[in-house]
Amino acid sequence: MVWRRKAWIYSMLLFISLLFLMVDHRGLNFGDHIFRWFGLPAWSRGDQGLHYSVVLGLILTLLCGNLVIRHFRKKYNKVARKVVVACILLFILFPLVTKWALMLVHVNDTGLAVLDYSKKDYRCSYTTNEGIVSYRCTIQLFNYGKEKVVVNIKPILERVYERTSDYPAIEIQYRQVTLEPRSGATYSMTFESKPTEQASFGSNRNGGVSFLLDGQEKHVQW
Repeated sequence: MVWRRKAWIYSMLLFISLLFLMVDHRGLNFGDHIFRWFGLPAWSRGDQGLHYSVVLGLILTLLCGNLVIRHFRKKYNKVARKVVVACILLFILFPLVTKWALMLVHVNDTGLAVLDYSKKDYRCSYTTNEGIVSYRCTIQLFNYGKEKVVVNIKPILERVYERTSDYPAIEIQYRQVTLEPRSGATYSMTFESKPTEQASFGSNRNGGVSFLLDGQEKHVQW
């Protein structure tokens, strides 16, 4: 009985430590969410530098993994290999679980609340031509809800300028897209700005998406 109780405790500790390292279907580190829930920064400098949640996850995983292996070796053979395989399977299945969990949470919802995007599949490049900044973006969009949504979107970008100056924000025009119910699809779209005297060029994988539906906006930036 004592052995079984310790087995459950050590296994749960290992699972919790792995959560700090897992990445969901949007490319978001779950450990970052845990740190934010406690009001703690997940990185040493904004979203750069030392990744505290990953460092903590690695330390906890090594300690808890060692506890699990040493405990189960008392009764079973080749425990280390099985523990490693189980951890790999958890990492593979976690994105699928988070995607379907959000669809379950929003099973009866519609509107802006069910719209999302993937950070890991986000790419935008942009150039200026005759005062118009053109943006070519590849974005994976999610509709967790039960109904088709026709929504206007535009990228939220941290731009790279040709020269350093305090420019006003470039106003990007919205584009309309149709998102099927309970779907996640990748879209390649071109956006343009209003005429501007600014010279802008470059590419970016950091940004977000602005959704516009029935006169209401939702800004999502992971």
